[in-house]
Amino acid sequence: MPTPSIDVPAATDPSEPTDSHGSGSGSGSGSEPIRFPLGRRSLLLRSTNATRAIVLSIAVVAAALLVACASSPPTASAGASKPTDNATGSAIYAERCASCHGVDLRGTDKGPPHLSKVYEPGHHSDASFRSAILKGARRHHFDFGDMPPVVGLTDQEVTAVIAYIRETQQREGFLP
Repeated sequence: MPTPSIDVPAATDPSEPTDSHGSGSGSGSGSEPIRFPLGRRSLLLRSTNATRAIVLSIAVVAAALLVACASSPPTASAGASKPTDNATGSAIYAERCASCHGVDLRGTDKGPPHLSKVYEPGHHSDASFRSAILKGARRHHFDFGDMPPVVGLTDQEVTAVIAYIRETQQREGFLP
């Protein structure tokens, strides 16, 4: 049994622009119909410039919606672990880093401030922080001596500390 279809005749508005052959874009003469399956029925559209433009417009809008949905920020439930990470990073920083770098990241007489411009992400990347935490760091920029490695932290804890430092830098700004 043939699939029932809805035949949507093309418009024959004389005000429509003509195609390169001088016929109205809505005339549909000599064009193949486009069939859109709709369950047990299908929608049959004559292939005209106007129809192609409509179909292309729908495709562009659909693609834009897919991109927007894919790149939207996480929902509250998906991002719920971030505050915990920041709280964890803050607690670890207070316990393992603040004695040298200060509870407010402004440094002490034992270590440099993490709010110094030399610790901006463009100068000291997250990978630099990770390396310094895990392996220690030679003295540079400041005269505090070499930094020893911070032993006993998991990769997630190191990530949380770095996130806490970066969040505080964004919130507080950098010292001159």
